[in-house]
Order: sequence, then structure tokens, then C-alpha cells
Amino acid sequence: MTAFADAEWPDKVKRAIDLSAEKEMKDVYEELLEIRRQVRNYMAHGAFGKNGEAFKFHSGAGAVPVAIGSDRFSMLFSRNFEESRAIEVTESFIEKLWQGKRAPAKAFLKDDLPIILTHASNGIYKTAMSSQEMMADYIKYLTRMVDDAANMDW
Repeated sequence: MTAFADAEWPDKVKRAIDLSAEKEMKDVYEELLEIRRQVRNYMAHGAFGKNGEAFKFHSGAGAVPVAIGSDRFSMLFSRNFEESRAIEVTESFIEKLWQGKRAPAKAFLKDDLPIILTHASNGIYKTAMSSQEMMADYIKYLTRMVDDAANMDW
């Protein structure tokens, strides 16, 4: 489990979501990877890319991207990056994430309930994830347990 926690985001996504079975989700995921490549790598690690950025230096604040253009150096992010598209793709990923067989998990997480490891090991979560109705029943049960414990009603 610690190896999963330490893994890079792409590895976590691939382990949690069967991208080969979900074409739309795979397409959105690949767009997110491209956005990450364009922005994160450029802005966080200093410019050293394939689109004219070939110079970097580090300051006390970290890497500073410097783009080398045809006539000058620039520290401005001047790529043809569309923030609105990045937001749209991110929202699309989140929307698709909570569809289908993962939908019951959204209800569980929304209610801010505790995760109980024995429920993972004995199959209770797996059963609850089988449908929205089963998750709703599990949420009611767990909420009641939490309330009873808070009220000391054993």
C-alpha cells in the first residue's frame, strides 16, 4: 500500500481506473497529461523543452523558466496555453470519475465518513460499491454507528 501512496499520479490513475475499458476517460486522462506536460514541467522545473525553451537557471525561489525566442529571452509564459480548456478538461475528468461503477464512492466521500480498514478486508466496502442503493444503506448504517458512539449509546 505504501508503494501505491508513493507512486506518481499517472500510475495511481492507471491502477484505480481501467482506462482500456473507458475510452472517454482515457481521452480526458491523456489531455490532462498533456496539460501537465505543458504547464507543470515548464513552470515548476524551469524551461527546457522542445518548443524554444532551452535555458534555465535557479534562484532562491527555485527554477525560473526562460524562453528563448527568435529575437529575445522571456520569463513570461508565452505558449499558446488555454486556461479555460485546462479547467474544462479537469472538470470533465472529475465528472467522469464519479460515473458508472465509481458513483457509490462519491456518496461515501461526500458524507465525510471514516474509512474502516476491517470493512475493506472483509468485503463490506466491496458490497456497498455494488450499487447506489447498497452504498446508501451502508452510509445509513455507518452514520448510525458514529452517532451511537458519539452519544455513548452502546
